[in-house]
Amino acid sequence: MKCDLLKEYCFLELNQNLAAAPGDWATVLGLVIAGAGVLLAFLKWVAPFLYKKLWVERRDKARVYTWLSQNTQDKGGKQSATTREIASGTNLSEERTHDACVAHPTKVFSVTDGDKEQWSIYSRKPKHVYEDHDVRWLK
Repeated sequence: MKCDLLKEYCFLELNQNLAAAPGDWATVLGLVIAGAGVLLAFLKWVAPFLYKKLWVERRDKARVYTWLSQNTQDKGGKQSATTREIASGTNLSEERTHDACVAHPTKVFSVTDGDKEQWSIYSRKPKHVYEDHDVRWLK
């Protein structure tokens, strides 16, 4: 008998606590609406930014590095390629190619060789054509 009274008392107490404060439901509803707003803002602005940063740029960097490793050699004259050559070989725009090369500073080096913007995976300074052939210079 005591157990039944205790169960009934607990049930009544629980129902009274839930129905007693209507302001709490408004607070919960407000928090749900605010949470939905934060989720929508995340999906609208943050998710596309993260997608571009984490997936697209990573894929572009891999395409550029792969293209450079297949189409350049560690020999004079064939050591680097221009942004336009890389862009046409990887089917990326020149801007995306440039961004991918700049975002890869430890693997893709900017080569200063005249007016053209060139990129290499071997070194920052272009090799002379005759460096690999053990040509002796006359003094």
